[in-house]
Amino acid sequence: MSDSPFDGNTGYRDDYIKHPLKLREQKEKEHYKPSNVPFDGMTTFNRDFTKKHGLKTESCKPNSQAYQSDAPLDDMTTFRNDYRKWNGEKPYVHVQGEYVRPEGEIDLNTTNKLQFKAHPAQRIAMVKPGDGGVKFPGEFSGMTNYKADFKPWEMTREQPKPREGWVPSNVPFEGCATYKSHYTKHNQAPPRSMKPNASNLASTAPFEDATMYRTEFVRKAADICPAAVLDTKVSPFCYVETDPKGHKQYAPCQETITPMRRISSANAPRVPASVFA
Repeated sequence: MSDSPFDGNTGYRDDYIKHPLKLREQKEKEHYKPSNVPFDGMTTFNRDFTKKHGLKTESCKPNSQAYQSDAPLDDMTTFRNDYRKWNGEKPYVHVQGEYVRPEGEIDLNTTNKLQFKAHPAQRIAMVKPGDGGVKFPGEFSGMTNYKADFKPWEMTREQPKPREGWVPSNVPFEGCATYKSHYTKHNQAPPRSMKPNASNLASTAPFEDATMYRTEFVRKAADICPAAVLDTKVSPFCYVETDPKGHKQYAPCQETITPMRRISSANAPRVPASVFA
């Protein structure tokens, strides 16, 4: 903290000096001069749109009075006029004559039976060769064109050519390669399983079952609905009367024992049964 007074001089206060302003010149307002001509209240609407006298519009509504006539009802319709009952004749029905069997016997000989007669036919000889077959003398020659033209030729496997300057070693192979001598097998422990333990977490502490529902939502005693115990000994209301609309009227029962008398419906407090439903 400093003890020196605060220097509040700024560039704005030093450079921008406040100059007095001149007063604004105000024009003199012209005073209202009323007109000497009297006011004419006639407007364009009143002059052009004058009131016309016309007749009252006649109603186009039909007369609601029913039509009545003393003439008898003409029940001749288009159906009765066009479709009249005509005297028709019954249709002609041809009556077939009785069947008369022709004389003589029926000839069952047809063109097929007369022209195509059965002729004796010989049995067809089998063309299948015999079981023994024909045997030719001499030895069987198995020489074919394939065997004569395509003969097996002697072929030798081409040996690999050795590299220049390479001399094979005379030492016998020991049977151990560089991979087996350098990369030896090491005994490794099996990887540890990251799977969580399936056993439940057991604890000897007692189970704390105090929940928010049990601590805040305390069970409260519910009152019995008065409508459920009406017309019983435990009901605090007694039946008074039934009104013209069919509603039963009940009133609170008196605690003190008094002689039974009828309570007027005007003085007794009425409790409709529909209130308790």
